[in-house]
Amino acid sequence: MGVLVSFDAQGNWGETHVCDSEIARCLAELGAAWRPRARRRARQQSDAALAKTRLLYLRAGDGFAGVLCEPGDWIEAKAGNAPAPGRDKPLGAWPDLPSLDTFIETMLELTGNESADDE
Repeated sequence: MGVLVSFDAQGNWGETHVCDSEIARCLAELGAAWRPRARRRARQQSDAALAKTRLLYLRAGDGFAGVLCEPGDWIEAKAGNAPAPGRDKPLGAWPDLPSLDTFIETMLELTGNESADDE
């Protein structure tokens, strides 16, 4: 399941979207395309970074959008808003945004679910 969360300029958690169509709409407004569970050509499937859950951040107006991608999900972003290679966040002045683990823990808390550590 993909998740998109808006963050303000200070990095505070904002609106949360878990519906693929809402994620696609929000990313389209940022000039990005969302392809959940997309089938890719064999050469793209060999990319190890696409075979695991990832958290990517994009600039979104005065704030940021955090996108949790599952294996097989695909985001195409404008060059000026794409994460730098090998990093979860693009370079530049960014607030302290949640790490992958913190993002997932917060999402689970907001939805009333427990993380595996809490069981």
